[in-house]
Amino acid sequence: MTQELLSFDHELMQWFNAPHLHTLALDQFFYAVSKIFIWLPTFALLLYTITKTKKRESILIIIGIVLVFLITDRITSGLMKPVFARPRPSHDPAIMDMLAYAFNYRGGAYGFPSSHAGNSFAIATFLTMLFRNRTLGITIFSWAVICSYSRMYLGVHFPSDIFVGATLGTLFGWFSFWFYSKVLKSKFPKLACDDEFSPSQIKALCYCLAAQIFTIASVSVILKQM
Repeated sequence: MTQELLSFDHELMQWFNAPHLHTLALDQFFYAVSKIFIWLPTFALLLYTITKTKKRESILIIIGIVLVFLITDRITSGLMKPVFARPRPSHDPAIMDMLAYAFNYRGGAYGFPSSHAGNSFAIATFLTMLFRNRTLGITIFSWAVICSYSRMYLGVHFPSDIFVGATLGTLFGWFSFWFYSKVLKSKFPKLACDDEFSPSQIKALCYCLAAQIFTIASVSVILKQM
């Protein structure tokens, strides 16, 4: 059964990696979206929106967001990767020569589970629960899916790495929001704020994230033609 699951994982990996579809533009796009610092404009607007609306309560929210990344990254990268020690597809002799890569990027030695998938789904879960807006939730989870898929396109994570990372991230995002909303807010009631996020603020966040994705895609195409 284990061997059958591994074989299926390898087959899915080749399908998602899609070596025959790799182009310079796609390589640049997925390599870029895989980098956390490229999303700083959206993160900056997010922090501004939270601090402006929630005022002193934003301190508790930021603690929750920091907790999201600390728990997810430490458990996936700091604990599970060295414990399971499963090679990334880019380092697995059984499949590494069947895949395509971008700019010879191969990642570190171990890849189970994916911390990229974990972190992106964790923050998507936390923010969706915080803003309680369907459109923003769809937008943020779409971003999480793109970030997660980029790791398979780049050849550095198996589908099972992504699935487990995303599942854990969703759970950790839920736990961090529960800790913020039930524990921190009850412990520091004077910091609580009843003000709600306005529709215009939510639209601005959606547009900002969508604009960043579009900009990265456009720049990738332009660079290809240079």
